[in-house]
Parts: sequence; C-alpha cells; structure tokens
Amino acid sequence: GTGSYHVAGSTFPGLPSVMIGHNEDLAWGVTTAYWDLADVYEEELTPDGSAVIFEGGEVPIIEKTFTFEDAFSGMPVQRTFRWVPHHGPIISEDLASQTALSVKWTGHAGGTDLDAFFGVARATTTEEARVAIEQISSASQNFIVADLAGDIGWYPYSNVPNRPFASAALPPWLPLPGDGSAEWEGSVSKSELPQITNPPAGAIATANADMTGASFDGDILNDGQDALQAAFKASGAREQRILDMIADGGDAHSVDTMLAIQGDTFSLYGEVVVPAVLAAASGQTLTPEEQDVVDALTAWQLTCPTGVDGSDPVASPDSSDATEAAEAIGCAAFHATLFAVTKAALGDEIEAASALAGEDVFVPSRLDMQLVIRAIKDPTSITSGDLLWDDVSTNATVETRDEILLRGITLAAEALAVSGEPNDWRWGRLHTLTLRSIFDSFGVPTYNAGPFAAPGGAETVNVANPNSRQVPDAGDPWSFAFAAGPSIRCVTELGPDGPKMKYQLPGGSDLHRESPFYNNLLPNWLENQAIDFPFGPGAVTTPAKTVEVKPAP
Repeated sequence: GTGSYHVAGSTFPGLPSVMIGHNEDLAWGVTTAYWDLADVYEEELTPDGSAVIFEGGEVPIIEKTFTFEDAFSGMPVQRTFRWVPHHGPIISEDLASQTALSVKWTGHAGGTDLDAFFGVARATTTEEARVAIEQISSASQNFIVADLAGDIGWYPYSNVPNRPFASAALPPWLPLPGDGSAEWEGSVSKSELPQITNPPAGAIATANADMTGASFDGDILNDGQDALQAAFKASGAREQRILDMIADGGDAHSVDTMLAIQGDTFSLYGEVVVPAVLAAASGQTLTPEEQDVVDALTAWQLTCPTGVDGSDPVASPDSSDATEAAEAIGCAAFHATLFAVTKAALGDEIEAASALAGEDVFVPSRLDMQLVIRAIKDPTSITSGDLLWDDVSTNATVETRDEILLRGITLAAEALAVSGEPNDWRWGRLHTLTLRSIFDSFGVPTYNAGPFAAPGGAETVNVANPNSRQVPDAGDPWSFAFAAGPSIRCVTELGPDGPKMKYQLPGGSDLHRESPFYNNLLPNWLENQAIDFPFGPGAVTTPAKTVEVKPAP
C-alpha cells in the first residue's frame, strides 16, 4: 500500500492499533509489567455524607445518576454513582461510621496509550519506538523491541505513581488514609524506570515477573525503588527458564529454537520440590497409593506433556511413547503433591487466622505456593524459618519439614487414587483448557470452547496454571483445569528481506461460529505449531476467501 501505517499482528477487539507484531522495519512484543498503578483510600465522610475530609477541609463528593436498560426486562434502571474528586470513584460506604472507600488509578486521568501504540507501529528504529513508548500512561506493559539494524531494547514505561509516603507505617498495598497524608506526587520519571538497550548478553527476556529484585527479600520498600510493582506478579520461574534456554543455545538460535522455547514445559518448580519430597519419603513405610506417587515422581524428568494422542481429554488414546507417558503421569503427581504440601504447610495457619478473623481468610493469587517453594529452596530467606512447617493446631509438638512433606504425599495419593491407577493420571486427562466466552459470566456456556487436553503447568514457559490449587474433598477426583494461556505466540525474524513472523492464536480469523475460520487456529496453538503470517500486498497468493473492507460513509 501507499499509506504510512503498515503493520501486522494482534490486538484486542475494538482497538484500532496493533499491540503485538511488526511493521516493515521493526518488531515488538509485550508482557504485563504489573506496575502498581492504583491505591485504595479510606475516606472520612461529613455527617450528612455529602463530602470528605481532606487536608482539614471539606471536599464535596461528585454525584451523577445514570440510566441503564435491564438486559432481561428491557426496563430502565437508574443508579447513582459518587466520586471523590482528588481520588476517584467510591466503591463502598458505611454512613453509620462516616467512612467510605475510594480507588485512585492512573487510568482515571485519561492517557495516551493508543498514541504510543500508533507511534510504535510507525517507528523505524528501536530508538524511535522507545520515544513512542514514552507516551504509555497506564497500559503497564514490558515492551521488547528489535529493529533491522540489530538493535534491541526493553522499555516497561507507564505513569507509575510516585509515593513518597510509602513506608511500613503507610504501606500502599493496604487502604491508605484519605486525609491528605498519603498522596501521590506525580509519576516516577520514565528515565528512572528499569529499561535497557543492547545489553551485553545480546538477549532480553520478560515474563510478568519482578523487574528490579525489590521483592526478593520480602520487602519492596527497602531498596530505594520508587516504582512499585503489584504483589501478584509472576514468581520469575518462567523468565529464568527462558534465560537459561537462551544461554544454552548460545549463538545457534533460530526461529525453530524460539518456537521450542515458547512451547517449553520444563518445571523449575519441580526441580526444587521433587528432590525434597523424595528425600522425605526415603526409608518410610508407604501405602501402595503413596508408593505410586513416589514412583511417578522418581521417574519424572520434569516436563509436562499431555500423554495422550489428541486434544480430547476423554476420547484421545494414550500416547504409545513410554517416555511421554511417564512424564505426563509424573507431572500430574507433581502438581498434586505440590498443592497438597502447600495445604499441609499453610492450611493450619489459614484456619487459625480465619478463626481469629471470624471469617474465611485466603491467600490470593499463587503466593501460598510460591512461599512453600521458597521455604524448600532457601529456608533462610523465610523470616519464620523452619517454624513455617509447624502445625499450629498441635500444641504439644513441633512438626518438621519432612513430616509436612509426607503429609502432602498422603493427601496427593488419596486424591489421585480417585482418578484410578497411575496410567489414568496422564496429564492431558486431568489438565484441560476451556476457553470461556464472555457469556459464560452470565451462566451461558454455549459459546465456550473445550475442554482440551493441554501441556504445560504451573509457571512453565508454556504457561498453563491450573485454576484451583485446592485439594479436592474426599472421594472427589482432582481437576487441574485452567482457562487462560498465552494470548498469542509469535516469533519474528528480522533479516535482509524485512521482518517475517511465525504466529499462533488460540482462536480463529472469524468470530462467526458458523464460519470454517472460527477457532481454526486453535488446534495448532494447542500443539505449539506456528503458521506463517503473510505481510504486505501480494503476500497471500491463493486466498481461501477475500473480504473487502471499506470505510464507513
């Protein structure tokens, strides 16, 4: 074409820009940066609830009433919303105690995220892309950029709040006082954010993890790092595995090796946990079911294939490859044991905390599992040390790590036995992917896709974290189902003929269910099989279908 916007890749439906892809001169990808871009404030209300107390004075609350149409009845429904002008929308109020909770988020101020994506799409060099990415306000992404000249860069830019108040006394991960004592002072300068251009190693990897090391000692506020990440970022296992494989490949990497990295199912978690579990079980008298778990872990070489030939978790036949079968069974035994050990280690503390609180207490995200793995790998990094393993419900004894690991084996064995013999534990039978339509949130599962047998596991590069880590109730089978994996996979090679992209999408090129192109790319995605992404006029020589798109009149 003759225009100035030549770009290929992926975006979200409805956005007019490409978020991940390439143009004629450079390629870029993103992972979530997990910047902490929001705070919750506890507001003091005036007696009549019409204002908040801020810096010693009253600031009127803004109110606006909206009319909605009820989707079921078609009748109009009115709702009144309230905002604290200097913080944001009120999400909860207690007029009796004259308090409210408001949320302040960088996105409430508007922003220039789309300008940044358009700028990157028109950039011709890594430096031009970096300048464009400076316009990101709240997208919170790790941008990785490479150009035809061989320059590469990492630019995780966003308007990250500058919180001079952040301290043990005013931790920003808890509700903050709304009286003016914990206010943002602009944004951390983009030049002070972590970033790099042309690193000596010649490679960059990101995978939603800690960017600065600020959280490694458990205290994100003691390193002088003004730009704070949220607590629920990834553990770093995926990023480490990527870096390891890049280093192992040296200068011999190719498109094929990059695709192999994207589909990697090796478990660094397993590398830490399994030796400790097997050492605890050594010399112990085990039940036949417990011995099955130990045998499966002993044979496991730390990868997570499905162990079935096909994507149907029920109808697909077992894989005839003995190594794949052992790996699939071992992967299931590992996840069951890891989750069971986590329950055995922390379930007693959570139960005690719930009793004190008078309501159920839960550990969000995967922090409980990450804590247990850290306690196994480096117990000196845990403040409580070996005390973490003590069962607080048994006052007369202090349990050891090995005792808790053995409890985990017992719990895992009991739950896995419900699914049958070890051959029935093949990972693809238990670890299934169901892609959820938005309508599923309203109780309409008709438009969901799945379940599909899927490889990968907890924090593997081919990320496939099970939705639940809960040990099932007695007599119930274990489910390691999940609903979210890589949004896309793409590998772009920048050579003399321009960028060339290999591409995978867990969907299709047509959103109409009756179309042959609906979800037509999903089978390839499940198998980590990429297709060529044609780019430019004439790149598709024999189109299966031609669609003519014209601007609206």
